[in-house]
Amino acid sequence: MAAEVLQPSADTDGDGLVDELESVLGTWPCQADTDGDSFSDLEEVARESNPLDSSNFPLTLDPSVAMVGFQLGRRVHIATLVFVPDGNLHTKCLRFGARVGEQMFPVSLAAMRGGAPIRVRNGSALGSKIVVLDPLIRAEAVLARRGASVFATLAQQGTYLDAETCDFAALQGSLYQFVRISGAGMTMPAPGGTGIGLGHAYRPIDPSNQSPSNAMGEICAQTTTVVRVVGAVVTHEVIAADCVPGWDTFCPPGCVNTVGSTVRSIDPAALIGG
Repeated sequence: MAAEVLQPSADTDGDGLVDELESVLGTWPCQADTDGDSFSDLEEVARESNPLDSSNFPLTLDPSVAMVGFQLGRRVHIATLVFVPDGNLHTKCLRFGARVGEQMFPVSLAAMRGGAPIRVRNGSALGSKIVVLDPLIRAEAVLARRGASVFATLAQQGTYLDAETCDFAALQGSLYQFVRISGAGMTMPAPGGTGIGLGHAYRPIDPSNQSPSNAMGEICAQTTTVVRVVGAVVTHEVIAADCVPGWDTFCPPGCVNTVGSTVRSIDPAALIGG
């Protein structure tokens, strides 16, 4: 029987982010600029600023790559947004790769075909462009391996411009994106009432897969410590975890039980020699 492949339903506000992706990000699918700072949600994500905070907006015109995962049925879409300040797409080279365990290998975009066609939007700066790609991977394969990563590097004439990674982890039979939230100015309670700075969080990539046991408006946040580095692959051990509020998503009841577990991710800077 053919594998189920669902496509995103719509991009209601026409900003370049499909509604399902906006649901994962917490942005408003009926408004192209959720926080009203004159930068579209698409551009803020592509340029790595916060589309939910009007005081946080792009400050530089550096080329950049951003990756966000969302799940539809048996497929995981990896929205890959590339900001090209000079608008010259033909001089840029975007390459993809994947991580399984501690092994990394190149993957062609054609091998991850099946998503929406490549789209190009104008950026706010004169002549700038934002390229939107939609590669796919199989959810079952990631679940079976308890996690995986897809990464991308952007180069021009042999010089690396930026790199990004989309790290996935499995928790209680569902997939989550393992996201860095260090420096977010958030803390979670620790034994004795002290605060622990957050390191990572599990962001659900299929918000429609909710149950009454999930804590709504919260996220599973963790403090992690690095226990192993192999090339660009970093293994983190979870030393504290809890559901914390302030997120337009949900936290599974098994969050606290992730203490003592390990999660692998890719250091984007290591991909390009940073």
